[in-house]
Amino acid sequence: MTEFLLPLTIEPPTEAWTRAMHADRHGCWITSLHEVFRCTRTASTEVTVERVTTEGGRSVVDEGRLFLRTFPKAIVRTDRRYGVVRIEPAAHPVRMLDDAGQLVPVEDAALAARILARRELPHVARSVDDTRWIAAEELIAEDPDGSRERIDLEIRACGTVQWLRSDPMTDPNNADIITVISLPIPDEP
Repeated sequence: MTEFLLPLTIEPPTEAWTRAMHADRHGCWITSLHEVFRCTRTASTEVTVERVTTEGGRSVVDEGRLFLRTFPKAIVRTDRRYGVVRIEPAAHPVRMLDDAGQLVPVEDAALAARILARRELPHVARSVDDTRWIAAEELIAEDPDGSRERIDLEIRACGTVQWLRSDPMTDPNNADIITVISLPIPDEP
């Protein structure tokens, strides 16, 4: 077991989970209502962390693709600044993170319905071989046949984290914004 201390924003204490993690063969996605990070294993004790988007939502991985869900109808929710507020439904309640790191609306109604129907607990994950991983005070691996094994998290080594931060001024996704704010200031008369 390798332990990594990740440089993520500290979330205020809450009764609910603030982040979800979806592991895959090469690393994991860490998602929240505010952003998505990709952690990629680059060596046995090294991981690279990169914020992929500053948009978030409830996350689901389906057939290897990351989907973010928002609410398909209006809801009332507690806001950190304003208390209880009404949240209007999103135009596209299901978006998929594409290969370019962009969140694109899911237009396929059947796929969107399948993603919206998924109910997952943030402390339970399922791997490709159908093993359920349950993190509640301890880590348990539950095989498809129902047998359970406690994973010892005390034996571990410290890993190295490489924090990739893109330069927003050179990011092609910001080109239309940068040209507007980068105009030269005219000389004063």
